Amino acid sequence: MSTSLEVFADVAELAYPAMRSVLLHEAENHDLPVLSQDEDRIFVGTEEAAFGITPAEGAGIRLHVSARDKDMLTSVREEVLSHLSHLVPDIAKTIRWSDAPVEGARPANFQFATVVSSTELCADFLRLELAVDTLETYSDASIHFRFVLPQCEDPEWPTLKANGSIHWPSGDKVLHRPVYTVRYLDKEAGRITVDVYRHDGGRIMEWTKAAQPGDSIGLLGPAGGGVPDSRDLILCGDETAFPAIARILQTLPEDGTAQVFLHASSGASDYPLPKHTGVSLTWLGAEDDLVTLAQEAYQQNRNRFFWFAADAVRVTKIRAFAAAQDIPKETRYLATFWTPSAE
Repeated sequence: MSTSLEVFADVAELAYPAMRSVLLHEAENHDLPVLSQDEDRIFVGTEEAAFGITPAEGAGIRLHVSARDKDMLTSVREEVLSHLSHLVPDIAKTIRWSDAPVEGARPANFQFATVVSSTELCADFLRLELAVDTLETYSDASIHFRFVLPQCEDPEWPTLKANGSIHWPSGDKVLHRPVYTVRYLDKEAGRITVDVYRHDGGRIMEWTKAAQPGDSIGLLGPAGGGVPDSRDLILCGDETAFPAIARILQTLPEDGTAQVFLHASSGASDYPLPKHTGVSLTWLGAEDDLVTLAQEAYQQNRNRFFWFAADAVRVTKIRAFAAAQDIPKETRYLATFWTPSAE
């Protein structure tokens, strides 16, 4: 692995065989490749960030988290602790890590950004340009982050708990934390550009519409998937995925190819995409079936990397398709970018 930072924590109350089965199940559900496994160790994740378990000396297990930098390490550790808090909440509270995170400190991957501009981009999107103090850990390897938006005039910001997880305020201090994509990254200027999809009830969209230069908002990241390491792609997504697909196309080599399906419920087809001679682009409207077209595209081009991101309903169907087609995890990326509200 190319990861350079690693921390561990011993948990005497958890049995290795049972947790090994849990980890394999989670890897299957979240499309995480198994990097290595045998009777006494199992690690899952990517070259950039991974976690795993080994038997601890004496009793229990040793949790391992590794990542390329401190921001990614914080993000992966938070995910691990979140899952453990659902499985074994009392035990999760007692975990202590080898790097001894300072209780009450700000998470390493949290910072504030300042609005430079907010402008109309196209029919369905606003474009937000932000100035950020540090973009050292942002790259094509992890193109997503979370906005952290307060709901009150006197906000409380995230801090670390003793077990290394993030304490998020609740009640009237709750923070809105949706995931977005960095469309453009300018490390030299300290700027990121974010394209915000217009949708009913979208709190970040409403904030973006009213944002003025100098306004501040929190960021947590980077995190999530990055640009696929492939020259031949199938890219499928609804409006929430347009910025990520554009970011991927921006890095496509000159001799690369991509078959792209973009589903716009409004029928608009004016979201700006990078020009590339190897790209075949199909715009879909409300009546078109993104799932079926994505499946057909893969069946006709099985050697291409298969990338699909949309709502939970459609992604569930695509996950079933990927399992039936036995698409290797290393050649696919399937992600839920939003969940439809229950009627």
